[in-house]
Amino acid sequence: MKYIHYFPFICSFLLIPSVQQVSVACSVCYGDSESPMIIGMNMGILTLLIFIIGTLASFAMFFLNLRKRAKVHANSLNRKEGGKL
Repeated sequence: MKYIHYFPFICSFLLIPSVQQVSVACSVCYGDSESPMIIGMNMGILTLLIFIIGTLASFAMFFLNLRKRAKVHANSLNRKEGGKL
């Protein structure tokens, strides 16, 4: 029963050589490298990359801001406790 879990992997491994080589690459790879379709695809990739980098930078700035505020808050608590002693 343990070997049944490996059955899909074995089947896919055995079927990979039977796939024709033409289906490995997309139709864009065989076309003109300066066609409008490829330029548009590159602009789409660039746009998505900009959005992803912007989102990750926003998360990083948020956590850096939280860290800075926590340090300021901890320092203010230390000053208040130091005055009571």
